[in-house]
Amino acid sequence: MKTYFTVNRIGLKHPIAQAMEDDIVLSEIQMDYNTIIMSPEFRRMQDKTQVFPLSRGDFVRTRLTHSYEVSIIAEQIARYALIYLNKRKPDLYDWNETDRERFVELAKTVGLVHDIGNPPFGHFGEECIRNWFDEKRRKVIFMDEDLNKVRFMDFLNKSKVDYPLYEDFLNYDGNVQGLRVVLRSHPSSGAQGMNLVESLIHSMVKYPFDSKTAKEQNHKKFGYNYAERELYEHVINATQTDNPRHVVTYILEAADDIAYRTADIEDALNKKVITVFDIKRYLTQYLDLENKYDSRIYDSFMTFFDDAVADDDIAVELVRLWLYEVRINLMKHVAHQFAEDFDAIVSGSVKDYELTEHCYGKNFFLFAKKLTQEKIYDNDSVLDLEVAAKACMYDLLDLFVDAMIAYDANITVTQSDGNVVTLKPTYYQTKLVKLIPQEYLYTYEEQKVEGDEPYNLYLRILCVLDYVSSMTDRFAYEKRRIVTGLGSSQ
Repeated sequence: MKTYFTVNRIGLKHPIAQAMEDDIVLSEIQMDYNTIIMSPEFRRMQDKTQVFPLSRGDFVRTRLTHSYEVSIIAEQIARYALIYLNKRKPDLYDWNETDRERFVELAKTVGLVHDIGNPPFGHFGEECIRNWFDEKRRKVIFMDEDLNKVRFMDFLNKSKVDYPLYEDFLNYDGNVQGLRVVLRSHPSSGAQGMNLVESLIHSMVKYPFDSKTAKEQNHKKFGYNYAERELYEHVINATQTDNPRHVVTYILEAADDIAYRTADIEDALNKKVITVFDIKRYLTQYLDLENKYDSRIYDSFMTFFDDAVADDDIAVELVRLWLYEVRINLMKHVAHQFAEDFDAIVSGSVKDYELTEHCYGKNFFLFAKKLTQEKIYDNDSVLDLEVAAKACMYDLLDLFVDAMIAYDANITVTQSDGNVVTLKPTYYQTKLVKLIPQEYLYTYEEQKVEGDEPYNLYLRILCVLDYVSSMTDRFAYEKRRIVTGLGSSQ
């Protein structure tokens, strides 16, 4: 178990001075917590949508506030889990004090970093990127010297690496992009990305397989791009886990579920998307009131229901207090289940396992899922955001991907006049490439492979996704106005 909590790092290209032992105040993982908070990628999340369109009001959650909430919930679940492990699994639970401290620190820190790769416009931003690549898979990107049409997906998948590279784009996911951020960002610093400890990097990966495996095994999601495969395998070897999923990942997933399921209800009530009557109706429908855990949640809600109905001004505050109590109970339920299934989790004998689907509070998660899907996510304000987001994301991808197809290419093509030349970007495309921050282009330069044009194009497309995914909602709108010629907002 010791290697689960390794604080080794992948390594620096250039060694850095080590602090004297008596100068160290923070642990290695606490230093990573600081690194994440101080990073530009983390700060940008304050202007990225969680569910509802960002407004001038201070009550709508962003990716940033959500990440803080997941962090504190994950930490508390881990602390409860240690208590239950001490009670229920004394023979299997053999962590020393340092292990226990790192377990809690990892849970807290991975909660903070788990959404760092998410693109603008919430989960719909992810869907826009996936749909764009799906629609463009047969896009003709050039005519070869024999006048054959070369299509986008076919060309990428002919890489010498013998891997269906286009699958990484068809299944684009913010968590996969987040792993790329921590492994590849800030290449000029001399460190490997954000230089986080290997156990923390491992904890981020919810799905420990690549997109090819995901397709072969009918999984909807995957864990890492082909470009990061070697780095991921290095991390797995360093933690030496029997289960390819890190033990802390189960805590993260449960904390994420608790945070956004309860927060979406509060935000929706605050924006008057739902009412307390909606909450009552769905509670009645999906909770088992013969179950003491479910009835406790329902009875707690009903203690203030009449007051909330009588006065809209206090309804939100009463529901907020109720959800606070619910969160505490859910954290305990999840932690208890973690202790119950600890040996199976550590050994890797569980598959597609989520704590929230097995714990005492599982019916609350079902209630919250149904309520949010049926009453919140199809709300007009959310749909307005999604329509606007699609236009924005599609325009950005159209322009920047086209520019990067020709950038630094060594591809022989036939022009419309019949001349056979090397593919070159247009004058406008060279200007677009200059808009991409140098750090993303530098990452491409470091990874490109001599003599494998399909793979190099794959890397250049990743470069575009690095840039687009890093954008905040407002920056994406503004950049789209500029590059499409619609003008700026000023």
